[in-house]
Amino acid sequence: MTRRRAWKPAVLSFALVVLVITAGGAPALAQVDDRSGSKILQRTTVPYWQVGERSKYLSNLCSVGEFNQDKKNRLVIEFVGNRGRGRLGIAQGKWNLRDPNRVADPETSYYFLKDGTTKCEVFYFGNAPEGEEQDTSAPVALEADGAPAEETTEGAGGQDDNAEQQTQ
Repeated sequence: MTRRRAWKPAVLSFALVVLVITAGGAPALAQVDDRSGSKILQRTTVPYWQVGERSKYLSNLCSVGEFNQDKKNRLVIEFVGNRGRGRLGIAQGKWNLRDPNRVADPETSYYFLKDGTTKCEVFYFGNAPEGEEQDTSAPVALEADGAPAEETTEGAGGQDDNAEQQTQ
């Protein structure tokens, strides 16, 4: 079993790209404008949940309007694969971030899914937030595509159904 924290090189590379901020406060890389006024930093086929660690604490703050993007989806990463489609807005440090409680780390990148709604989810790449509870649960098994693995069911004989099929 592998931990969910395993990074794929493609995800790590574009997450690090976001860390490059020019003196003027804007991302240093060229982006593509779309019709909504957002700038698209990258399009990728990996699932959106692989961008970083999901923060329950920051997601709750986002849901009540206390940790959000200044301008919603000003800069985005689009996840366009068969699984894990989504469009995540980006903020880092003080850039494009509304943080009245000052919980953000200036060296950490934040990714917002459904910002401005009660179903907001915040992922981070970098240091864990101060109010974040440490995950002490067992490692999460992942499928080959990076999605959380589904639990297997046991057959009547107490053996795994997949193992039973292999022996026949």
